[in-house]
Amino acid sequence: MKIIFCEALTTDGLDPTKAAERVFGLFSGAAPPDSPGAVIEPQLRSRRLDLPSGGTEARFVLRIATRGTYWLFTQHLPEEFALKLRDSRDAEPAPRVHRNFDPGHSHDERVGSFSLETDRPIDPERFQAWLTSTLQTQGTRLYRMKGFLNFRGVNERIVIQGVHMVVDTSALGPWGDRPRKTQLVFIGRELDRNLLTQGFDACLDGAA
Repeated sequence: MKIIFCEALTTDGLDPTKAAERVFGLFSGAAPPDSPGAVIEPQLRSRRLDLPSGGTEARFVLRIATRGTYWLFTQHLPEEFALKLRDSRDAEPAPRVHRNFDPGHSHDERVGSFSLETDRPIDPERFQAWLTSTLQTQGTRLYRMKGFLNFRGVNERIVIQGVHMVVDTSALGPWGDRPRKTQLVFIGRELDRNLLTQGFDACLDGAA
């Protein structure tokens, strides 16, 4: 499970949404695993906790050298992994603010979905740059993203799945006889469809 542990800025104003817009794009980058017992200091980078299977307890140390305000963002809800934060006295400190960026269903009429599809290969470097920019600018409004990617020069189907600003990709094996195409579905609130479409089109192989 990935986490981001960083110092709060005065511009955040204890608003988790503002802080999320600033840091959640970091979740999409690679993160080396931290084994149980690892010491984690505040940084603007994601960390991946190597959690043991079978319900075995694991402890990690968040080291704070300077008194101040800090954000702790987690890829999944803490309840999913029985994650608890304890201080040096083994007590559970109460957070000053707390928010779940819930990707669940909503009846808000501003929530909608749309899809993008193309038979043309995708330039992987352009796609990564566009994805990073999209997560930084629209990530808090992007509830879910999912689909398949046809990268230029890659003979495997790539599946992509995202919740808010946390996106994972993995290979599903060769395309074989399947039509090679990219299909993406976006679900979110007040997403800028035109901007997303323009950015996606710029990722197509051979685009100017």
